[in-house]
Amino acid sequence: MILRLTHREAQVIKLTTEGYLYKSVADVLGISPRTVEALSRTAQERNECKTLPQIAARYAVASLTGALKVSKAHEVSHQPRKSKPDPIKPATHDKLMTVWSSQKDNQK
Repeated sequence: MILRLTHREAQVIKLTTEGYLYKSVADVLGISPRTVEALSRTAQERNECKTLPQIAARYAVASLTGALKVSKAHEVSHQPRKSKPDPIKPATHDKLMTVWSSQKDNQK
């Protein structure tokens, strides 16, 4: 079975396989520990692994057998991101300012 990872996910899994903790991996790669967790989780989900030891074992076997496919991040299919909320429209902003100023006047 081929193990599919992005370059960064492969770095994270390699370092965790070598025994580094997430905080140490983050320091080595110059990213946050939360990013390390997210990359590890994404790699696990994409390769149908439920635990970190499972993905680490598959990484070790794949790297020895040549079944490791590392690609650039944009080549790997990800879930589409949720769209950002629309910024406040000018009409809504004006209404909010009117309400705020009337509340401020009532307080005096």
